[in-house]
Formats: sequence, structure tokens, C-alpha cells
Amino acid sequence: MTRPVRTRPVRTRRARVTALPQLLATAVETAPDGVAVVLADATRTLGSLTYAELDERSSRIARLLIARGIGAGDLVAIGIPRSIESVLAVWAVAKTGAGFVPVDPNYPPDRVAHMVTDSGAVFGLTVADAAGRLPTQVQWLAIDDAATVARLDEFSGVPVTNADRVRQIRAEDLAYVIYTSGSTGLPKGVAVTQAGLAGFSAEQREHYGVEARSRTLHFASPSFDASLLELLLAVGAGATMVIVDPSVYGGDELAALLRRERVSHAFITPAALASIDPVGLDDFRVVAVGGEACPPDLLRRWAIPLADGSLRQFHNVYGPTETTIVTNISVPLKPGDPLTIGGPLAGVAEYVLDDRLGPVPPGVTGELYITGAQLTRGYHARPGLTASRFVPNPFEPAGSRLYRTGDLVRWTADGALEYVGRNDFQVKIRGFRIELGEIDAVLSAHESLDFAATVGHELDTGATILVSYVHAAPGAAVDTAELTAFAERSLPAHMVPTVLMELDTIPLTPVGKLDRRALPAPVLEHAEFRPPVTPVEQIVAGTFAQVLDADTQLGLDDDFFALGGNSLLATQVAARLGAALDTEFPVRLLFEAPTVEALARRLAESAGAGARPPLVARERPDRIPLSLAQQRMWFLNQFDPRSVAYNIPMAVRLTGAIDVAALDAAVADLVARHETLRTIYPETDEGPVQRILDPSEATPRLEVRSLTADHLPTAMRELGSFGFDVRGQVPLRVALFQLGPEESVLAVVVHHIAGDGSSLAPLSRDLMLAYGARSTGTAPDWAPLPVQYADYALWQRELLGSEDDPDSLASAQLDYWRTALAGLPDQLDLPADRPRPAVQSLAGGRVPIEIDADTHRALLALARAQGATLFMVVHAALAVTLGRLAGTDDLAVGTPIAGRGEAALDDLIGMFVNTLVFRTTLKPGEPFTDLLARQRETDLQVFAHADLPFERLVEAINPARSTARHPLFQVGLSFQNLARTGLELGETDVEGVDVDLAVSQFDLHAIVADAYDSEGAAQGINGVLTYATDLFDPATARTYADRFARVLAGIAAAPEWPVDEIELLSEGERIRILHAWNDTRHTCPSTTLPALFDATVAGHSDRVALVAPDGTELTYRAFAVRVNQLARHLISRGVGVEDRVALAIRRSVDLVVAMYAVAQTGAAYVPLDPDQPADRVRHILDTAAPVCVLTTARDGFADALVIDTLDLAGYPASAIQARERHGDLRPGNTAYVIFTSGSTGKPKGVAVPHGAIVNQLLWKTEHFGLTVDDSVLLKTAATFDLSVWEFWTTAVTGGRLVIAAPDGHRDPADLLRVLTEQRVSTLHVVPSMLDALLTESAGALPVSLRRVLAIGEALPADTAQRFLVATDAALHNLYGPTEAAVSITDHRVTPADRASVPIGAPEWNSRVYVLDARLRPVPPGVAGELYLAGEQLARGYFARPDLTADRFVANPFEPGARMYRTGDLVAWTGDGELDYRGRTDFQVKIRGFRIELGEIESALLAAPQVVQAAVLATTDPQLGDRLVAYVVPAPGAELTATVAKNAVAQVLPSYMVPSAFVVLDRLPLNANGKLDRAALPAPVIEPRRYRAPERADEVAVAEVFTEVLGVERPGLDDDFFALGGNSLLATRVVHRLHERTGTALTVAAFFADPTVGGLAERLGGAGQQDLAAALSVVLPLNDAARTGTRSGRHDGRADAGTSSQEPLWCLHPVSGLAWAYSSLVPYLPVDRPVVGVQSPALSEPDFQPGTADELLDRYVAEIRAVQPHGPYQLLGWSLGGVLAHAVATRLQAAGETVASLTMLDSVPGADLTDFRAELRHALLDLGIPDDKLPPADDLADLGDDAVAALHTTLAADLPITRADFVAMYRGALRSVALVTELVPDRFDGSLTYFTAMNTGGIDRGGASRWRRHISGVIVDHPVETTHQLMLTDPAPAVIGPVLDQVISGSRHSTT
Repeated sequence: MTRPVRTRPVRTRRARVTALPQLLATAVETAPDGVAVVLADATRTLGSLTYAELDERSSRIARLLIARGIGAGDLVAIGIPRSIESVLAVWAVAKTGAGFVPVDPNYPPDRVAHMVTDSGAVFGLTVADAAGRLPTQVQWLAIDDAATVARLDEFSGVPVTNADRVRQIRAEDLAYVIYTSGSTGLPKGVAVTQAGLAGFSAEQREHYGVEARSRTLHFASPSFDASLLELLLAVGAGATMVIVDPSVYGGDELAALLRRERVSHAFITPAALASIDPVGLDDFRVVAVGGEACPPDLLRRWAIPLADGSLRQFHNVYGPTETTIVTNISVPLKPGDPLTIGGPLAGVAEYVLDDRLGPVPPGVTGELYITGAQLTRGYHARPGLTASRFVPNPFEPAGSRLYRTGDLVRWTADGALEYVGRNDFQVKIRGFRIELGEIDAVLSAHESLDFAATVGHELDTGATILVSYVHAAPGAAVDTAELTAFAERSLPAHMVPTVLMELDTIPLTPVGKLDRRALPAPVLEHAEFRPPVTPVEQIVAGTFAQVLDADTQLGLDDDFFALGGNSLLATQVAARLGAALDTEFPVRLLFEAPTVEALARRLAESAGAGARPPLVARERPDRIPLSLAQQRMWFLNQFDPRSVAYNIPMAVRLTGAIDVAALDAAVADLVARHETLRTIYPETDEGPVQRILDPSEATPRLEVRSLTADHLPTAMRELGSFGFDVRGQVPLRVALFQLGPEESVLAVVVHHIAGDGSSLAPLSRDLMLAYGARSTGTAPDWAPLPVQYADYALWQRELLGSEDDPDSLASAQLDYWRTALAGLPDQLDLPADRPRPAVQSLAGGRVPIEIDADTHRALLALARAQGATLFMVVHAALAVTLGRLAGTDDLAVGTPIAGRGEAALDDLIGMFVNTLVFRTTLKPGEPFTDLLARQRETDLQVFAHADLPFERLVEAINPARSTARHPLFQVGLSFQNLARTGLELGETDVEGVDVDLAVSQFDLHAIVADAYDSEGAAQGINGVLTYATDLFDPATARTYADRFARVLAGIAAAPEWPVDEIELLSEGERIRILHAWNDTRHTCPSTTLPALFDATVAGHSDRVALVAPDGTELTYRAFAVRVNQLARHLISRGVGVEDRVALAIRRSVDLVVAMYAVAQTGAAYVPLDPDQPADRVRHILDTAAPVCVLTTARDGFADALVIDTLDLAGYPASAIQARERHGDLRPGNTAYVIFTSGSTGKPKGVAVPHGAIVNQLLWKTEHFGLTVDDSVLLKTAATFDLSVWEFWTTAVTGGRLVIAAPDGHRDPADLLRVLTEQRVSTLHVVPSMLDALLTESAGALPVSLRRVLAIGEALPADTAQRFLVATDAALHNLYGPTEAAVSITDHRVTPADRASVPIGAPEWNSRVYVLDARLRPVPPGVAGELYLAGEQLARGYFARPDLTADRFVANPFEPGARMYRTGDLVAWTGDGELDYRGRTDFQVKIRGFRIELGEIESALLAAPQVVQAAVLATTDPQLGDRLVAYVVPAPGAELTATVAKNAVAQVLPSYMVPSAFVVLDRLPLNANGKLDRAALPAPVIEPRRYRAPERADEVAVAEVFTEVLGVERPGLDDDFFALGGNSLLATRVVHRLHERTGTALTVAAFFADPTVGGLAERLGGAGQQDLAAALSVVLPLNDAARTGTRSGRHDGRADAGTSSQEPLWCLHPVSGLAWAYSSLVPYLPVDRPVVGVQSPALSEPDFQPGTADELLDRYVAEIRAVQPHGPYQLLGWSLGGVLAHAVATRLQAAGETVASLTMLDSVPGADLTDFRAELRHALLDLGIPDDKLPPADDLADLGDDAVAALHTTLAADLPITRADFVAMYRGALRSVALVTELVPDRFDGSLTYFTAMNTGGIDRGGASRWRRHISGVIVDHPVETTHQLMLTDPAPAVIGPVLDQVISGSRHSTT
């Protein structure tokens, strides 16, 4: 049975609406003879009309307009002043159905011209007097002109009906467009529809009690929407409207008019009402005020009893123009009532929300949002502005909108709203947010005032003060002193106006509101200088002067911050005044009382309270502890004593002859004066201590060198490029570089443990003063220092007290920090050029930061206005920059502070600096001023808790430890106030010299200083941004510095601007991102799918079009016959353009025919899957409402037309003609509706027009060069839009469409068979299926493939690279949602796409935008949401206008256009392509951290053991929110949950490491081949069992854990840090394990694996290997190499033949040992044998080859003994690379295949010197101390005794005998000598090369030097490491995965 067919779809009726013409007609019908309008001025009545007359005259004008074709949808301008004619014009335009645009002829001509042209008005009505003042852009008709009046008589005056109108009036048609002020200076038009007018009219009538006998007022300007209120107020009841002649402005004249015309009801603005005396207006019974805030005095004056004893009704009303005039009307108010605006009118809903769109409780102020029937369409022709103010309604899922009013209100208990003010009438005074309306309300309550308005006035200094403008009530006088006192009783001090200005008259705008721009400038009084008098005042003034270095006397009114103070200096003031006055002094106090007088008054109350112990010299204990800051420096030094990251360099240029002996003596004087320069820090059982040496044994030698100026930078870097081991070395190094007789440079390097940046001033001063004295033969005459650093260290511990004491300072501050930093993300992930290495090298670069003087001045003014400091502004701006770049709203920045609050420390060298952690949370839409106010509070709290050292903070917070990053923060901000000074010492001038050691302690470190001229004027902020070269390139760092400067400039220009709207992009970047990268314009024919098909049939009728699953072929002619006959049958059944036809047919020829036939009818096809659940199919049918469903007898879908049983022979087979169709088929008509998954669980239908898919198909054909010779495989379900490519590509190209069997798409083997048999050239596939095909084919895809187009999900880089190895076909990664016609971006995959695969650049006529949450473009590298625009957008979601409106939004970059919000996260690459980052709905928050699941999946896929991965966020009732990872092992790989966890734990922050891992055989896929997340199994969590230590090493570690940490029974899996350990305690564990076992661990071991088992394993080390095996020529390096022996072989050699994989042969470097290659094993498949080839000299002391050939023949023989035949895989590092190349050429000469040759930084033809240096480094690696080794040049000449002596210094656990060591040494020298004589042959093949990039500036040539020795391609991979560390972490993590791909690929290419 077939489904009934309707000839046309059912149309739904529109809801009826009472439009404006009906409202007017009803009034005429109610009271035709009643007086409708009366025009009057101050003295007389000027005219009137009855309702009948008004109706008749307006109908004539309406008919004239209709005769001009004007009707609904048009706009007509009305340029008539307030009059009877203006009312006539409104009525006339309304009757046509058009909307009117009122313009005031008295407005400036430019403004009126803008309104007319912007609105697009088609015609204009005016009067003769005004016509000459109106713009000529539109034709005007003067309705009172004699000729016009005569012409109007020709038109009928009977009422206008629907039959008369050009078009019917609909609810959504515009009633009028009112222009209001715009923030750009140009007015914006509010487009008001008919929908809300009737309801509003009825509400007014009910609230005000208007009757036919009422007389209402029309006083509003026609260009103010209140004029419509007044019109509807009268018309709604058939009342009389009294029109006020424009000659009356208010005051007594208006009062006289009201009295004479007996006006009973009026709406009026508060400012206008305030000008009227209510006396004698007894007929005036109802007054409604609105348009601005109403002061209480008006209520008191007007809500009074009338003559009859009744109370005048006083209503306060509210409503923006954007919500149809008025939305709130209060109940009648009485004097003393709260001035509320009432609740919402019927049909209106209102929300009071916070800045996160959360509802606020009653009484709490929030922003008002409005929705409902009265919501207007938006701003005319301003989609961007509309989108910003009319936002999606989160409380109503049906797709409604909210209007964001910008008004601040609060709910009262009885459901009314209280108006608080405008959010743009907020100002900030000293950091406090102030509502000006609140001040106005207080002042207006004073009986002497009837008006008050307050503004924020900015002074020339940049400070903001409050100025209140007041107007006296009738008969009253203004007393400013009394008013100020009155305000002080109700307002806090910061809200009391600074100035009160009395107004004689209140300036009004044309619409009767207060004209704030016309308010007079305030008059200010200036104060005189007042000197400090009391002792406390004098101490405060003196301390200010001392800290600020002020050279003038400070007075009582001087402000610390106004004088240049900042928050960092404020900490010094606090410490010094606290000590001087013996009182507690929190930093916040200085911000609250910044003047000398105010602060002295506050401090006088607590002076003498004894808050802090004094810092004085004290008795030294036997064991002097380190200061807490020194403890961290000591630990970092032990972590890597060679590091220069904490060296502090200083250099001064000396002009004049230098007395070297005097300078040497001066250095000794300096060291004698400052104990810290002669202190070492040895380790004891109780930890490190200070040991102060005698000057005689501690003074460093003055190194004197003569050199040229060119070599000075190198010499200074060398001086600072050696570390200090502070356990035994004095932390000072001094050198004198003599550049000439009269010029020298003195360079000093101090370790940070002994000094800080502020120490350089006393160091240089004391050194130069001592030199000056010694030059004259005398000792320096300086006052002794009051304290030494040891005194400070002891005092600091006394000050802080014990953390166990709850009353101690340490305890209190620790409590604060634990709370303040709770949940802080581990890591700030900024867009970087390289992945974060496992160990940060601290290598750095620097780029300049430059902020101009104007910006500096503006930032200072902002700081002062906000009660903040410049540091706070700069810090908040940096946080904004970082947050925007990293896409995070929670981050921390670290800032060093001098820590020299005590005056006694001023002249002392030492480590006093402390690092503070400033946390910032960013809120969407928050103005920067608000952020600054919050940050000010945070910063003050931080400064108040600055005594606790950062080192202790790290231990207490205990963040996840990592050697990859700085703890707690990764970006620093140093705000310096270091003045550059010069000295003169007799004949010698001294000047500072900059020294750059090329380090960066953090990822980024902004080091800036503010500069001022001699007058104190701001001169700019300058400095440098240091950056970690591990992560960033110089260009990236420069970009970051520029963005920071741009944010500061943006803040300076508009501090109230939301932080997420501050521009990060330069104009050039913006143009490039928005326009250049989107310049995809291409001319495409305007056509349809049927037209494309018809053209192909005409051109290729005899070519094969379709190949059925059984191999049957159909030509284009035969195909077209079937299509056209079925199409005509459908047309005969009424199917036509814009109908829908469902296809319930499984994949077959019938499906293709049916689809093309539906397209030929002009209808849209709707694919169904007959195998999907019935509920889903039913929902699709119910939603799409198809006119019929097509099926086949085979598919058997019920209630459908069975096409293979139809007799179609009677229908013509020719092409369908346009005239045959029901309707005209155009490119804009729908081609198909495909239903995709919906967030509600119900699928949604995407309607795609012909023009969109035609653009896609034409682009695809040309871009991929598709021709008639190409064949396409149809294997995708028609319900998935990827199928559109497959179904329709050949309709354009004329190629073959090969149809896979209905279930064939699920079987990779079957698909491979079809691809091969049918010679398919073009494959469209989802990446997961591509992965399955690669796996099934073992990497050997069919050779017929020319191109593969991957789309539908993220393409893993591993899959992409496997593909490139498997075939020569091109692989393209495309992206596109169903809503954009299949694909919209494209990228061709290259070998460079190893970390991720971009989704490419936009295709023809398409545009892509990467936007933040506020629809602003983000910079390259920053993730944002992807929006799509252009020709390929779908029409929307079928029958879902709500969802369409939510996802297809206004395009702010293209007026009038739309864009589609994808929900996908992407980032621009530097060259204009997109990187896919995941879904916005795959972003989750776990423990407060925002996590991108795709990032975790990418990290898992980077592990060689993992071939597929998926991560979910799950919620468990017991365990809460957590991450679960699902992983599939790579073929042959051993993958466990532990292996997977360890893989990601090395590269991800701790909060991103999943808590559970599930290993699966395969990931479940849905019908479209995508991951089926719902089918992933729930994880089973097993509790961890205790594993006891057993081996001696394990027991030793466990026992030391117990001793140091005090824990019982630590198990093998117990983590040192989780048990309470910290970095300092780790050094104790190292110390005790060394004492106990004799083996020295490094502290770094604790960061690699801090468990008992992990440390025990490292303790055992390589020393446990059998010595003979470890030194054998062939050394198996993994289990695959160790297992199995060759038959007949009993020597234990590895048998590679038992593995399915060829071995990787690793030839030894200079040392002869191949042990280092073991670091690559974790990155290679477990079944790949890895075998080292070592020097025979290690195991055969007598092996002494005479020639290089003899040596190489031995290596070849050893390899072939294990692997007789190829293909061979060869690898070599350094010398090993030279050997590998030589072995490869010999194997090829023997006829063998060498599949791959790989070198790690090897160089051909190197001389002996190169390898000697490498040999020296190899000996260092064996544990020989540096100071025991001779220089490299001497290594070749050591005798046996010298070599034996070296052996005694080997690492204690290294199992090498003396004889073996001597043999190794001699063998290495022999090998080097032979190889350097070798002339390389030419290798026939390609070379994979890894270059060490950290060369110290030396160009080794690297890969390029092998060019003439390699016949094939050389692929060079840079590695950020040194030559010597090529096989040391983290380099193997880079080399290993690439090596695996090279070997795997080479295997396929040789089979």
C-alpha cells in the first residue's frame, strides 16, 4: 500500500494580530463624532478634528501612498513638527501597512539625512514650512500644500481595507522605526513591529483608567517613541488628545495649557515635570513619568489631593524603545513610597541577571533583560549591534531572545522593580564602583531640591571626582554645605560629591531628557601647602620622601601614589613605618589613607603596639640556617649545579687608567664587608647551613684579560656561563676586561643565593668606593653595616614563627595562601611553537617592550582614578593578555618584590627578594575598570601576606611537580624602579653595561620600568620580554610583546571597555585574518543540481555512470532515462519545488535513481535509513512532512511509493523542462534535507539549497582535477552528508559511481576488494575508517587511488603519516558540517603534519571566522569558536526557526549576511590554515580546570603503543567528575593502563591526566563510521594494592623514606611527594641513600619517578648488567632482540630472524658503547629488535684493525651473522652515523637492500679534534669529574698510568674493569683515527637526519654535508638539544616516533 500523496503541502495559518490600523479604526467606530485631536499653545486653541474627520483625511493620504505602491514592508519618513498634520501622517502611513520613520526637521541636516538613508525610506511626508529643511535623498510630499490638498480630494475618504492594500499586514511587519542615540555618534534605528502595540495599548488603558471623556496630552517630540505612547493612550479609549504646539517648552506656559485644556492624563519626563508648578491643576488627575530616573521630590510635589479630595495618580513607568515603548508601569505611588517602576506588563517577561547571566535574588542589583511580545526586531540594518544587544534566552529553550537593557535594577519583595541607574552611568572613584543614580536619589530627597544629577568629572591629573548639579525647589535656596552634610549622613565618604553646582535652569534634550553635555564645567577650589607638625606626621612624611627619593619637603596633603609611589614601594613604606612606630602596618592601610595627614592619623592610634621584632645584629648559633629564599636557591643549585639560570651578572664600564692592584684589593674589601659574598652552603644531616669564611680564604681571584671591544659580549657571556656549586664554592666571580689603555669593563657574577637585583647597587657602590680608596693607598672609610645577612636569616625565622603556632605570622599567611591558590591550574598553556620539553632548559631570549608616553600618562591617570597603582594596572593588563591568548579565565603571574622593607637592609648585599603569586580570574563582559577594582583587592591581600617566602609557599600548596615548568606560575612580571646611575672616582668614570646571559626563568617574563622626566612627567614604560627558547621563537615572543602593548593602549583609551573586547590584533592582522585569508571569491554559474546532471548526460551519454554492487553497469543515457521517467511520475502526483520527498531505500542503483529524480522535480530529498529505530524515522517524517516516501520492494518501507513496481514506460525519457515543474526551480531552493543528531536527542533537519552544493561540487571538481576518467566509491549512508560528495560528484565530472553493497561500508576487507576490482580513483572517508583500511591492508592501499578525502572527524597525525608511507595518492583533510554543504576548508597532508593535521583554508566563496565568546577574531594560535559564512551555508533547520536563529546568526563582518556557529574549536596557523582543537561541547571542567578532551586524545595518540584513543568526562556518585581514557593498542604493542598513563603524564599537566584508562580491542563506531561515545564501556576501578619492597635497593629507599618523612611501611608504589615530601627533603634522601648504598642519585630522579620502586630502579642502574654481555660487539637492547637463538648458534647472540620485524642496527659513537641507544626503545614497537653494534676493542683487547676497511668488514660480518639478508635498518649517532653510512654502502655493494639509513647529528670528514671533544664528553658521561679530565686536545696522548688514574674516578656503580677501560680508550682513539681517513662512498637511497639545534652559534653543516654522498632525498628533522645530548631526554621523544615511521614506511616500500 502506498502512502497517500498530497498535491501541495499543508500551510499553517499565521496567528492573527491587531495591527496599528485596526487600533485606529476601532477608535473611529467607538466615537466617530468625538474630538480626536486638539492643537493648543500657551494662550489659545489652534484647531481640532473629530475621529471621523481624522479618519477621512488620513484615508485620502493613505490611498495616495498606496497608489505609489507603498505598503507593508516599506518605510515612509515623516518630517513634520508636533501638530495635527503629524498625527494625520502617522495615521495615513499606518493605514497602508507601511512603517513610518519620524524625523525632526529641526535636527541637524546630517543627522536627518542619515536617518532617511539608513532606514531606506521609500517616500516622505512633510509640511510646507519644513520641506526646505529636509534632505533630498528621498522624495517629500507636503500634505498641506495647496496642490497636494487638491490632489487628495481625488482619492476616496472611506476607510482603507485589506483589499485596498498592496500587501497584507503581518505581525512581523514594521510599524515604525525610531532613531535613538548611538555609541558611534550616529543614531541607530529601532525596528518596531506590529506585534506588541495592541497589547501595550490595552495595558495603558487599564492602568491609567482612560475613558472616552478623558483628555490626554501629546507633548513628546514625534521622533521620541513616547509620542506613540501618547497616541495609543488616546486612541485606545477614543479619548481626546491635546497636542502641545512646538512653541511651548514647559514651565508656566505648559501649566497654563494643561489648566485651560483640562488635560486629565499625561506622560511626561521628570525633567519637564519638574519645571511645572502643580498648583491649580485639579483636572490633571493622572500623571505618568518616564524616560529617565524620577527624583522623590516630584512624587512629593505631584501625588497630592485634588479639589475633590481624591489623590492624583502618579505612575512611574519604564521601557526602552527596543521593547515597544513601555514595559513597566508602577501602581499609583504616594509620597514616601519607594519609587519603583512596577512589574512587567502582560506578555512581557523580565530577568534581573548578574554578569554571568545568573538571576540575582530580590534586593540585589543586576542588569535588566526583557523578552516577550513587545520585543522589537532589533536595530535596522545593524545585525552586529542587534546580535550584541538581543541575545539568546538561556531560560527558554524555544529559541527566544532577551534584550539587554544596560539598566541596573533590583526586585522588591512584592515583585516590582526598583530602578538603580545605567551601567554606563557608573563611575569609579578610588576603586569603588558608584551608581550615580544613588547619589541623585539621596540629594533629591532634601526638601530644598527638586532636581539633582551627578556626573563623574575627570581632572587634568587623570583623577575622577563627583560633581552634583542641583536645582532649587520653588521658593527654596541651595546651601551647598548643608547639602554636603546631608549627603554624608546617608552616603559613604567615596560617594559624597566633591563639588555641588546649582543650576538656574535644567538643560533638556529635544525629547525632554536631561542634556548632560550642556551641564556647565565644575568650579574647583585649591588647597594651600600644610607642613607636617606632629612627630608621627613628620615620620610619615620622611619615610615617604626616603622611599620615593623625593628631594622636596612633603606636606600633609601629599599623596603617596600621586607622588609616584606604587604597590611594590608601598610594601617598603609599610615595613619601615611599622618598625619606626613599633606597630602593625598592613599595606592596605596606605591605600585607604594615602596622604601624610590621613596615614599619620591612623598610625597614631596604634603606635608602640610592638608588632614586629626589631632587625638588629644578634648572637650567631653554631648552625646558621639559610634564609627561606636561600633554601630554594640551594635546592635548584643541587638540581643542576652547572645551570646559569640563577647567575646575576653586572658589568660597569671604566673610563681611565685602571690600577689593577688597587682593584684587586677593593674586591677583597668588598668580600670582607659583606659576609654573604664569602659564605658557602655545605650539606649536613639536618640540611644545608651557612658557613661564613674568613676573607683571606674566600676572596675570588681577579681575572684580568685583554681583548677587543668586539669580543667583549662573548667574554662576558663566558664569565656568566659557568655555574656555582654553592656547597663549596664562594658565590662570586670577578673579571676585568681591558679594552685599551683608557677603557676597561669590570664584570661581576653573583649567584642568586648571595644576592638579588637590588644588591647590585650596594655592590657596585661599595666596590667602586673601595677602589677609589685603594687607588690613593688607603683603606675604605665606610660605616660598618648594622646587620649582616646571617642576622637577617635568623630574624626572618623569628618574625615568621612556627607554622604549628596558630598565632604566628607564618601560620596566618599560610592559611591565606592555601585559600587564595586553591584549585589554581597547574600550567598556563600559551600558544607555543614547540611542545613543552620534559625538562626546562631555562635557555632564553629577549624582545623589547615599548609603551609610549601618552599611554603611560593615561595608565597613570587610570590608576589614580581607581585608587590603584601603575603596577596593578600593568599586572591586570598582562593577565588579560595572557588569559585571552591562553583561552583561560583563571591564571597566575609571579612578581618579585625587593623584600627590603627594613631600613637596615638598604646597603646590604643578599638574597632578600621574594616572589609573590598574583592570581587573576577573568569574567566575560567585565569592564577593565571592574577587573582592576577586583585585582586591586587581590593585590592588596597578596602584599599583606608577602612575608611568607615563595619557597615555603610551593611546599605548602604542593602543586603537581614537573621539571617541565615553574611551579604555581609560568609567567613573571617584574616592575622595576631601578635608576641607572653613574659614578665618578677621581680620574675614572663609571657607567653600567647591560649583560644578557640568554636565560629565562619562566616561559615568559615581562621586565619593565616606568620612566619620568625631571619634572615628573611620564615618559613611557619600557623593558624586555624574556622567553623560553624551548617553547617560543623570537617572532612569537615579539608578537606577544606587541599584544601586551596593544592591550595597554586599549585600556588607556577606553578603560571601561570589556576585557574580552580589548583588541589584541593589529589592523594589519585583522585585515589579513578577516579578509585576506578569506579572499576566496570565485565566479560560479548560478545553477542547480538537475542542470549540472543534464549537462553531463548531454556530453557523456555513452560513458558508464553507475556500477551496481553486482558489477552491472549503467550508462549516463540509461541512467537519465530512469531518472527522468520517475521524475515525471512524481510531478504527475503533484511533487514540486520546495516539497520534500523521503527516500527509504538502502544503497543501490534504485536509491541513486530516486535521489536524482526527486532533484529533477525541484523537490528536496530527505534520506531515511530503514534500519534505524522506528522512533527516529517517525520523528524525521513528522518533522519533514514529505509529500511522499519512496522505497523499493526489497526495502519494504510501509506507507511508501514502491518505485521498482511502477510502470513508467508511458513517461517521456527526455530531460525535464522547467515548464513541467510545479514552481520555478532556483539556486536558492532546497536541494536536500539531511537529519543530523540534535542536542535534545531528536535529530534536526538541515536544509541545503542547490546553490550551496553546486558551489561545493564545482570547487571540488576543479580543485582535485576530477575528470571523466575518475571513479568514485559510494559507500556512505545517505543520511550522512559525506554521501552527498559520493552521490553527486560524477554528476559534474561524467565519471563512474561505483556502488558498494548495502552493508559493505562496515567491512574494510570488502571495501578494499571493491576499490581494487573497480579501480576506484577517489575515496571519501572518515578518518576512523581510513585507519581501519590502512590496518586491514597492512599499509598497502590499492594503487588505483589518486586521492583520498578525509572528513567527518579529526584526522590523527599518526593515521595521516601511515597513509603517506602506504601510497602515492594525495590525502586531503577537509572540514565542514552538514550546515555548510559537506566541506568548507581543505588541507593537503604533507610529511610535516606530524603533531597534528590542519583542516586547511576556506574553499571557493566561503569565509571562516575564528571568534571569541564576544564574536571578536582571535589571533593566530589562539583557540576560538569557528563560524562559517558564504555561499555554502544551509538555509537552516527545517521547521525549527528557534534552532536556526540560535545557530545561524548575524555576520558582524558582512552587513546583512549570516554566519553559522559550528561549536568547533579551531586556531589559525601562521600561514592562514586552521588547526582543529575539538568541540566546545567536548570542553569540560574538572575540579575547576577547563579541559579540552581533544588535547588529551592527541597526547595519547603520540604514544607509539596507542593507535586509537578517546577521552570522556564522566560523573560518578562516589568519585565525582573525572576523566576516563579509552585506548586501543598498536599492532603488536603491549599496552596497559599504566603504560598509557605514564605516556600522557610526561606531557600533560596533572589535572589533564585521566584518572582511569580502559584498554579496548577497538573503539565502537556508529553507522556513519564516527566514534560512538555512548557505546564506550564504563571503567572498572580497582583499588591499588600494597606492594612491599623486597630487593635490597627497594628496602633501602623505603627505609630512608621512613627516616626522612616519618611514614610507616611505604610501598613500592608510594609517591615521595604524595607522602609529604618536598624538594628540600629530597636532597636529604639523596644524601642518606648515598651514605647507605654508596650510589649517588640526582634530585632529578624524584621528578622522573618519585615512587619507592622507581627510585630503587635508578639506584640499581646499569651496574647490575653482566659485564661481558654489556661489552659484547652485538648488544641486544630490548626483549625482541634478546629472545630466540639461531639454530646451531650457542653464543647468546640475538636472533633477529624469529621476529616479524627486521632489527634496527645502532652503530656505536666515539666511546665504542651502544648503551645510549636504549633511550629510543620505549618509542619503538615492542616486536622491533633493537641491536647495538659496539667496538670490538671493548671485549677483545687485542683487536687492532690496520685499516678502515678492516674495521668496517668486521661490523658488516657481525651484522650479517645475525641477519644474513636485508632489508637492513641502520642508525648511527655522531661517529656511529659515519660508520652506519659506510656499512650501508658495503651492504649495497654486496647486493643487499638497505631499507633505511638514519643519522643523529653525524658529520662526514670531521677531523680528529671534533671526535676528541666528543670522547671527552663520553668520559664525562661515565662519571669522571670534569676537573679530573685533561683538555680535549690532550686526550690522545695519555699514557697507561694516566688512563688508569682516570679509571679510579669512574662512577662507583659502573661495572668496567681497569683493563676494559684502557681497551675502550685505546679502541676509541683507533676507531677515530681510522674513520677520519675514510672517504665515503655514495649511498643509493634516502637519508633521515636529525640535527641538534643547540650548537652555541657554531654551524656544523649537518645534513647538507652529506648531500654528495646520498643519491636520494635527505629529510632533516631539527631537535632542540645539543650534540652530546641527542640520546638524552627529551630528545628521544622527538626522534623515536619519527624513526618508527621511517622504518615502518621503508618496510612497505621494499616489499
